[in-house]
Amino acid sequence: MTFEDLQRIGLALPGVQARTSYGTPALFVGKKLLVRLKEDARDVVLRMSLEEKAFLIEADPDTFYETDHYKGWPAVLGRLDRLDTETIAVLLARQWRASATRTLLKAHPHIGVQAETDR
Repeated sequence: MTFEDLQRIGLALPGVQARTSYGTPALFVGKKLLVRLKEDARDVVLRMSLEEKAFLIEADPDTFYETDHYKGWPAVLGRLDRLDTETIAVLLARQWRASATRTLLKAHPHIGVQAETDR
């Protein structure tokens, strides 16, 4: 997967905008970061709960990891070359649901719902 592939998936979600974060391409919903390209341009920083982060790192440490810098932060690092479309779609929808405004959630009540029940 490339960051451009990931962007296409993320930009299909309502209210998601492409901007930059720490000088790298990123996706936001409102003022909240969903995902950004890491400075190495090989990995991404995905916002998520600490619980989900711990689960992903344990379940698939070849794809998801953290560095000392991200310990205790609600974000996980993901290797783009190991991520797939289905996983990214679920993770972005889940984070969209956690970050979207009430207005967006009301207008799009089904986005991320399946992702929530899959946990």
